[in-house]
Amino acid sequence: ETSNMHTHHRGFTLIELLVVIAIIGVLSSVVLASLNTARSKAKDAALKSEVRQLAILMALEYDDSQSYSALATDQWFPSSGCSGSFSGNYATQARALCTSITSKAGLAFGSNFGLYMGSASGGQKFSIMANLPGKGTWFCIGSSGVTSDTEPASGNGWNTPGCLSIP
Repeated sequence: ETSNMHTHHRGFTLIELLVVIAIIGVLSSVVLASLNTARSKAKDAALKSEVRQLAILMALEYDDSQSYSALATDQWFPSSGCSGSFSGNYATQARALCTSITSKAGLAFGSNFGLYMGSASGGQKFSIMANLPGKGTWFCIGSSGVTSDTEPASGNGWNTPGCLSIP
């Protein structure tokens, strides 16, 4: 009696395996897309942090010399770096932060500029602007302490608090 009874151990069919592989593929693509978004936001947050550190150096320079002119050199910085651009007590730290920011900042205006540092009112005000590659905007901070994200091509240009026109 037992010789006529065959037990079948059935495995997965090819279709079932392909469905599982397809589901895994879809889930992994969703995870990777989320990971890229998070990575982009983290990069922008790091850039903003470094720009704020640069603003703190500007405040320290002002406390020492009553002017921002030694660090706010009224120029656009290329992605190739910031060597020789600063003077004053905090030139070394400013150069290091500037180099770090320009290496991470996105390039703008069809050129290789990603950072602006300038002064106004005879060195009594400053503005720092850095291109944020993840958002496609610029992060601005001025001597007033106000920060903003702006899109210079939107018509209002740099007329946002913290930016070039309103430090």
